[in-house]
This record gives sequence, structure tokens and C-alpha cells, in this order.
Amino acid sequence: MAGSSLMKSRFESFICDANESVAIQLVCSDNELDNEPHNHAIKEFNPEFSHQLFGDNESIFGYSDLRVKLYYSSAKLNCFLSIGFTDKVTKDETNGIEADDVVDTIRQKLSLKLCSSMDEFRSLLSKESQFIPYGKLMDSFSIDWKTDEKQTKRHFEIYSADILVPGFDAYHQRMQTFLWWLIDAASYIDADDERWQYFVVYEKRSPNGLSNGHLHSDAHNTYCFVGYATVYRYYAYPQRIRPRISQFLVLPPFQKCGLGTRLLHTIYDFYVTDTAVFDITVEDPSDNFTRVRDFVDSKNCQKLNAFSVDKLKLGWNEDMATEAQTRLKINKRQARRVYEILRFRCTDRSNADEYKAFRLGVKQRLNAPNQKQILDYQKLEKLKKFPEQELAFIRQTTIPALEVRLDLLDKQYKELEEEYQHIVERLAES
Repeated sequence: MAGSSLMKSRFESFICDANESVAIQLVCSDNELDNEPHNHAIKEFNPEFSHQLFGDNESIFGYSDLRVKLYYSSAKLNCFLSIGFTDKVTKDETNGIEADDVVDTIRQKLSLKLCSSMDEFRSLLSKESQFIPYGKLMDSFSIDWKTDEKQTKRHFEIYSADILVPGFDAYHQRMQTFLWWLIDAASYIDADDERWQYFVVYEKRSPNGLSNGHLHSDAHNTYCFVGYATVYRYYAYPQRIRPRISQFLVLPPFQKCGLGTRLLHTIYDFYVTDTAVFDITVEDPSDNFTRVRDFVDSKNCQKLNAFSVDKLKLGWNEDMATEAQTRLKINKRQARRVYEILRFRCTDRSNADEYKAFRLGVKQRLNAPNQKQILDYQKLEKLKKFPEQELAFIRQTTIPALEVRLDLLDKQYKELEEEYQHIVERLAES
């Protein structure tokens, strides 16, 4: 028994957390591969998810002190994968069970073409300055970037492209590999479909990094991939389109500095003046994207006449939905959410009656599905086609008890108010 326990303990020491063991690094130049850190180098980051590569437990078996480093050249996104460890299990001690083939798993799952050696990767880095972004320049801007040491000005550009742009198909195949590490339940799109539109963000860097924040002539600047979004042009009856934002990604080293907001603005600007566009929707938005979208839409809608403070206090009306849709291509459901955010902002919460009126309006919307279930059940009762026992079962399984509904409604409201508060605070800062 003691020997069995020791063997189990030894095997457990060879189980590594994939999210901690894997590190991803964007590399702009050869000297960033040296052991000495550079103040202009982009910080490496770990995956947020790895279950699609290494199973639900997000673990890698067979190594001690495993260190997997996935390098991307910052512009062209050429890749090299290195792996290091202090010990590795053998088949003899595991009765034939081999250590996970990490390199092959990553190569196969991500459909990545990897450099065969670090020397090959270094040689490709020398060609990074030749990279020219694909597509059409949509936006160019600078932001003040604060670090612990100092503040610098960093420069960014956003390009729009589609699959017809020569060379972009192969480039998209490389940039979409980031999805596996950073978006839960990510999947690749059908890139052969010409109805996809892509928006790609780059940092435009001087040859020597970010030390002075000054750019040189275009021939001397380099680019670094920051993130991207995909939009699919769905058909909308009778002769219109309904663009749907599908994937939306900003890499971790570039998050929380307004780039996601800027990217969403660019997408809106691309479609909002197109008379063929009915509205813009979003496919299964994450919590992070929802916050970005709420902020951008609220900031835009507050300029519309239908969303003036006086009209907000009168309550939700169809004029808000109509103006948001015609002027900003915001769909009705999102327009209602924006109304609630802006109404919350102008509500005097020290005024009991005013605050109560706001809460009741939101709770009525949240409770609408429950009310529909009750009405549907009442219709079944009136039909008198079902035995009482079957009706009782339907009532029990579809309509929660009143106390349960009230508790759930109160919880939903409180969570929603917290979300709205964050947006209101950000609006005040903008």
C-alpha cells in the first residue's frame, strides 16, 4: 500500500496546469528573444482556457516543471513552439502510458505551421518590417500608455478586409489561433464565405520599440497584431442586411486601455451609413464584450433626441427604438437596455418615488417571461383538453412558486443594477 501511495504521489507531480504551463509571446524583433528583458517588449500572457486542447481538466500529463512557450512574430504571426521540463515519465513506470505530446496537440488543434527551429524563427523575424497590413485603413489614433516607470504615446491602426484581399485568407488562419486560448468554446468560422468582414487592430511601432513614442517614416515602422473582430452579413427581408458581430478579441497585453471600444466604434462607422443595413446584432456576447457594447451604445444614444433626460424620465417608448435603429443601427432589445442605463444615470436615487419607478420598470421587463408562462398556462386551462393531473404537472414544472419568482427577480435586478452602475461611472469619466 505504501508503495502504491508513493507511485500515485509521483504521478500526481507530473500533472501540470495547462493554463499556467503555457505562455504566449508576441515578438517584434530578434533582441526580444534574449534572456535580458526589454522595456519595450510585449509581456507574455497565459491562456484563459485550454480545455479544447487538453481536456476538461485543462491539464497536461507526463512532465515536471513543464514550460511551453508559443512565440508569434508580432506582424506576420509566424510561430515557433518551445518546450522545457525537468523530468518526464517513461512508459516503463506507467505501464505503457506515454506523456502527452504537447507539441503535436497544439499543432494539430490549432492547424498551425510551426517553425522547425529557433534559428528559422529568428530569420523570419528579420522580415517583419516588410509587413503591410491587409485591407483598407479605417482608423489611426494614439493613446497615452501609462506604466509603473513612465507614460508613453502608443500608436494604433484598424484595418478592414475580406477574403478577397490577396493573402488575407492565410493570415486569418494564423490570427484566429488565438481564439482557442482566450475565448471559451471557440470555433473557427467558414472563412471561404465571402459574407464575412474582418476588422484587425495593430500597434504601429518605431524600430527601437516604444522608448520615445515617436514614429518614423512608414518604411521604418513595424506592426504588431493586437486583436480583431469578425462580422457576418446576414440577409434581412426584403432587400437588406443584418451584420452580426461574431468574434471579438483584444489580446491580454492590450486590454483595459480602450482598444475594444475603439474597435467597436470602427465597426459601427463601417455599417451605420449603409442604407442596406437594417441593424447590427451580436452573436452570443461575452460579459466583457457586453460591457464594451453597453458603454459605446449608451454614449452614442445619449446624443439622440429620443434619449434626452426629460424623455427618459417619462419611460420607455417606441420612438427610442426607432431612432436608435435608424440613426445608429441598434436593435430594439439593445435600445431598451441602453434606455435603462441612461434612465438609471439620471434617476435621483435619494428620491424614493423616483428610484422606485425606475426599479419597477426594470422588474416588469425582467418578469415578462414569467408573465408569458402564466398566460400560456391559463390558455391551456381554458382549452379544457388536458386532465387536471397533467395540468398540475405543467404548472409545477414551468411556473415557479411566487416566492421563488420574487427572489429570482430581486437577484436579477441587483445584478443588473451593478452592471449599469459600472457603465454610468465610465460614462462620467469619458
